[in-house]
Amino acid sequence: MLDKDVTAFLIEQKTDGKVIGCCSLRGPSRAGHMKTAIYTDRDDLHFGVGAESMTLLVNYAFAEWERARKIYFVTTDASIDRFDSELVSMPRELTLKDHGFFRGRYWDFYYYSVRRDTWERHVAPFVNRLVGGARTATGAGRG
Repeated sequence: MLDKDVTAFLIEQKTDGKVIGCCSLRGPSRAGHMKTAIYTDRDDLHFGVGAESMTLLVNYAFAEWERARKIYFVTTDASIDRFDSELVSMPRELTLKDHGFFRGRYWDFYYYSVRRDTWERHVAPFVNRLVGGARTATGAGRG
């Protein structure tokens, strides 16, 4: 993960400050694409933490890199239920059957994406309200 094109964060539980995972961004590529990854301890994870982490990570990517135009992330059946509310509005671009092997079995990998223009119209205003006016991908926020 230590690469010049990687930005990484710890995911901290707000209620008790416990670190429950990490997330990363790779890119942007010359085409303006970025890839996300989120890893959490599922046994100690409250419902919605994965979706909130992904939302804030994608918002950070669009706010930080103007040339980012599309953000990709991959999930499997092991964690897709934790993102379900977020995935409803994102197109699944690709399914790779039996693409990865972990936890003693083969898993399908599901690739999702969100484009900057979609994010700015539909999600950034919600994130701005969620974080109390902090800087979002649209640049809106409290001066």
